[in-house]
Amino acid sequence: MRPWLISLCLVMVTSTIGCGPPASRPPEQAASKAASSPSLEMGGSEIRIADPRGEWEFEARSARVKAASAEGPYQLAPAEGEYRAQGRAAVQMRAARAQVNKQTGMIELRGAVRISSEGWTLDSERVSYDLKRGKVVASGRTKLTFGREAVGAPQTDRRQTRERGR
Repeated sequence: MRPWLISLCLVMVTSTIGCGPPASRPPEQAASKAASSPSLEMGGSEIRIADPRGEWEFEARSARVKAASAEGPYQLAPAEGEYRAQGRAAVQMRAARAQVNKQTGMIELRGAVRISSEGWTLDSERVSYDLKRGKVVASGRTKLTFGREAVGAPQTDRRQTRERGR
């Protein structure tokens, strides 16, 4: 997302504070509402994370993005993304929901998760992806497919499928 767009959104949000009649909510109810709901919501947004050394980058897209602040973490629903590292095939990701944390480099994907690249596809209920360490952890019902049946796989006769239950 462009920094100027984030700044514009923050200016718009902060300029409306204090407008209108005072809220009639009890203080404890107001505090719990503020803690549970994001203060920034955007439509049709992109979020980018890049390695400072230029070795990899990650880009996520969604029709709806929510965040506690302009710095994130960001909640996306639905979510699509792509991880690109030097000298490797791009890795495509999609899920019903995702949380992207730019500070830690962690991506949490939930609901009908599909991650794929050349020759393999991972389908799972939930996946944690540590961009900085290149570590992927899938949980719940998970299926890893290699070969022709995999999305984006080269045309070969080699087929392997591994499936793990709960």
